[in-house]
Amino acid sequence: WRMTDVGNENLTLFDGKWSLRDPAKFNSDMSTERAKDLAERIREREKGRCGKKLTQEVGDVPKRCGEGLRALARLWEPHRRRLSLQAIRLKDGTLAIGAAVRDELRTFWAPTFEPKEVDRAEAARFADEFCVKMETSEVRSPTPASLERTISQLTDSATGRDGLPFSAWEAAATEGVHT
Repeated sequence: WRMTDVGNENLTLFDGKWSLRDPAKFNSDMSTERAKDLAERIREREKGRCGKKLTQEVGDVPKRCGEGLRALARLWEPHRRRLSLQAIRLKDGTLAIGAAVRDELRTFWAPTFEPKEVDRAEAARFADEFCVKMETSEVRSPTPASLERTISQLTDSATGRDGLPFSAWEAAATEGVHT
């Protein structure tokens, strides 16, 4: 048994017990290592029996390659009960890993989510034709307690328009509810 570099950097043995020096750094390092390992396995499969690259459009990938990718994804099931995006193959063939994934996704989707001009007259005509007016006079506003309960039950997210993930609102507790 040999400890990996990630283990050497993040684990310490004290009184016969292992502990993490910095859990957040360890999580980040492990995510990066998983992405590198998966990328290497995909490269190996691309050279092997598939004949076509796994990075082509899904419809073009032979079934046996898709099965291989699913098998690779199952390797991590015991560690994370879901498959999450760890890397993106860029147009030049290199991989974006870690924070670079976020930056690449932000750049790619920016045109889709940037503010756009809206023809208000056309929007009003559309609403009149296709939308149903809702009676909201009987709807109660959320209470601070219900907002706190909802925030505490949400999983963390990417930042919203305010630049804050849900965890920041949860950390703000009652003061955040009254903001």
